[in-house]
Amino acid sequence: MDAGLPNTDRAKGFMHFLTKHFRQVETMDYNTFTGSQTADFDVVIIDHDGANTRAPRPNISRQYARATVTVGVPGAFLCSQLSLKTGYL
Repeated sequence: MDAGLPNTDRAKGFMHFLTKHFRQVETMDYNTFTGSQTADFDVVIIDHDGANTRAPRPNISRQYARATVTVGVPGAFLCSQLSLKTGYL
């Protein structure tokens, strides 16, 4: 699953790449992502092209337990919210 900004060139590029390499790929809007939509997926990519700290902060439960790749500022926000060590690596 890709949680990004649907219908943007960036999201379309992700989808184009991912559908070549994985059987099931879906995208959803980063702005409404809560983590509860990920039950059918092995890996989640969270992405937002916000510059600096202008990206909205995701609202994800501390019980969220899905393999997740974070890209950019939202990744740092999520890692900070969940007290993960990978915040701004």
